Amino acid sequence: MIYKKYGEVFKTIRQQHRFALSYFESVGISKGMLSRFENGKSMLSFDKLILALQEMNMSLQTFLVFLNNKVPDYVETKFRAIDTAYWNGNTKKLKEIYEEHIQYYNPKEGNFGIENYAIALSAKAHFSPLKDDELEEIGSYLERVIVWSLYELNILLNSVEQLPLNCCLN
Repeated sequence: MIYKKYGEVFKTIRQQHRFALSYFESVGISKGMLSRFENGKSMLSFDKLILALQEMNMSLQTFLVFLNNKVPDYVETKFRAIDTAYWNGNTKKLKEIYEEHIQYYNPKEGNFGIENYAIALSAKAHFSPLKDDELEEIGSYLERVIVWSLYELNILLNSVEQLPLNCCLN
């Protein structure tokens, strides 16, 4: 089954935490349901999976990292690199991250990689003032987002000191 790895990873984590199958009955997951999930014979509904992860004090994001063989996704890795460079005062690294990602942004040619552009500007905000059009692009993007994820929060955190006070308040 396509979801086999989900169950296998969940089982490994559950066993490491030393939770019995019956532990999750309190959140509406029977031993049989959990066993079928862990053995790749069925999938838990999203709400049940979230409840089970919460019982183990694990976020969905952390679970997804484990699903990805303990490798964080690209964007998460880049924002961590920005944070590390910022806190270490490594302007050279911030400039490298900026240069690596700004090259993908060219709206005149149809290359508008907002993900790379936001990473580039998040790095730049720590070593140089952002231009008005860059601030406008970040503010406009953040105002359009209805459901924020860590991606948007990272953009905001890295640029908040330069954004106008009325940004993102709609």
